[in-house]
Amino acid sequence: MDTVTWNDSEANLHKEPTVFKNFVYDTETNDGILNKISDIKSIMDKIEEDITYISEEYIKLQEMYNEFTNYDEKMKINIQKLNESLKQTRLFYRNLLESIKEQVNSLKTNDEELMEDLTNIYNMIGEINNKVKPSPEDKLKQIYPNGAPKTPEEAYKDIVTVEVPITTKDGVRTTTKLNLNKAIAEDVKNALQEAQDAGFVIYDVQGYNWKGDEDHLSQHCYGLAIDINVAENPCVPMDQAGDPSTGWDPKNNEYSIGINSPVVQAFEKIGWSWGGYWSTKKDYMHFSYTNS
Repeated sequence: MDTVTWNDSEANLHKEPTVFKNFVYDTETNDGILNKISDIKSIMDKIEEDITYISEEYIKLQEMYNEFTNYDEKMKINIQKLNESLKQTRLFYRNLLESIKEQVNSLKTNDEELMEDLTNIYNMIGEINNKVKPSPEDKLKQIYPNGAPKTPEEAYKDIVTVEVPITTKDGVRTTTKLNLNKAIAEDVKNALQEAQDAGFVIYDVQGYNWKGDEDHLSQHCYGLAIDINVAENPCVPMDQAGDPSTGWDPKNNEYSIGINSPVVQAFEKIGWSWGGYWSTKKDYMHFSYTNS
C-alpha cells in the first residue's frame, strides 16, 4: 500500500484503506478511523471512571484523616487530664508520706530495737516516695523542654562551676569547685550547706561527668546528679544492701549516708532523690534531680 499525503487527489475516504504515514484513516473497515476514535473514547471513559473512583477514595481518606485528627486531639486532652490526675495523686501521697515521717520523727528514742524499726520504716517511706515522685522523663523535660543534650559539647553549654562547702576529715571547713547544671546549682549549694550545718561531714562531692552509653546516659551527664563521700557510700546490688562489708556503715562511720540523715533531708527539701531509697539497687552516694 502506497504512502500518500493529505493533499493527494487520489486519497478517498470511501475507497480501499489508504495509509498516511502508516496510519489507517478509512471509515469503512474495522480498522477505520471512526473505530479508532471509538476506541479512544472508550479509553477516555475508563480514565474518567478511574478519576471519579480516585476522587471518591480521596474524599473517604480525607474523612478518615479528619476523624483520626479529631480522635488524636481527644486523646491528647484525655492524656493531659490523666497526667494532671496523676500529679494530684502523687502530691496527695507525698503529703501523706511527709505526715507519716513527721509522726515517726516524734517517736525517736534511745531504744535500739525501736530505732531499728524506725529505720526500716524510713527506708520503706523513702522507696514509696520515690515511686510517687514525677517521672525522670518529666523532670528532665523541665530542664530541657526541647530535648536533652546528646553530646558532651552540647551538655557542657549548661554547666557552671560553683564553690560549695565541704569539711575535710581533719574537721576543717572549706570549699571546693563543683560542676553543675546552671538550673540547679544554687539549690545544690544550699542543700550541701544545710547538711553540714546540721552536722553531716561532706569531704568529697562530685557533679558533672559524661558517662553511660548512648541508650542510657547518666544524670551526671547533664549536671543533674552528685555523688557524696564515694568511698563510704558504694553502689551495690540489692542482695548486698545494708551489708557493712561493702563500706556502707552509717552506724559506725560518720561519712556514710544513713537513712533520713541530714544530707538526705536537705536534698529532699529541694525535690531531689537519694539512691539509697531505690528498690532495684542501692546507690548510697548518689543524689539526683530526676530520681534516676
